[in-house]
Amino acid sequence: MKILILLFTLFTFNAHASVPACGIGEQDSPELDWNKALDIRVDMTLLGVDAILCLGNNPGDIFNIQKVIYRDSTGMQKIFMYQDLENGTQVLLSSDDIDFAVLKNGPIMTLQLKKQPLDEGVKYYTSLRFLRNLAKIPFDSKDFRELKVEINQDRIGDYYPKYNNIDFDEIKVNISAPSLVIKEIDLIANGNTEETVKTKQLKKVSEL
Repeated sequence: MKILILLFTLFTFNAHASVPACGIGEQDSPELDWNKALDIRVDMTLLGVDAILCLGNNPGDIFNIQKVIYRDSTGMQKIFMYQDLENGTQVLLSSDDIDFAVLKNGPIMTLQLKKQPLDEGVKYYTSLRFLRNLAKIPFDSKDFRELKVEINQDRIGDYYPKYNNIDFDEIKVNISAPSLVIKEIDLIANGNTEETVKTKQLKKVSEL
């Protein structure tokens, strides 16, 4: 019960605030053109945090991405230079961001993008690595998993995420309570769940 009360305090603090659209956030560089690549939702039994992933390109050059922004409904925001995401994984969320005593210390979720030019646009090979077992439990080693998706960008600049030929526009990360394990990830298109990924079946990785 104590864990549930702490979780309620964590996730309801400003969790229902609206997330500014790409291009109108206070730190969205005005010299760039911004477009939404993906919606992200973290969900746990009546509690939820909404997030958005925005890509900013040079005006007139939609494939020249300069910055990537992650922000959510708690008010947290992370800004990355695109080249850093090409060079390696970058931390989207860590235990330091949440300041929650029952979580394992260190990174919780990371992001990496790799661009491949296509005849009709660009494909971004996207790696979302995450800590599956979040709770700080003695002798419970960290279980890191990787979800690989593709984000296709057309010549207009719009983005179309895809997983195993399944189109989606939102990732919903489901955290079980009170165990704090990410057991499933839903891939959603236009409000409908197109695929539910069992995280136990995803590839294990040695680090985030």
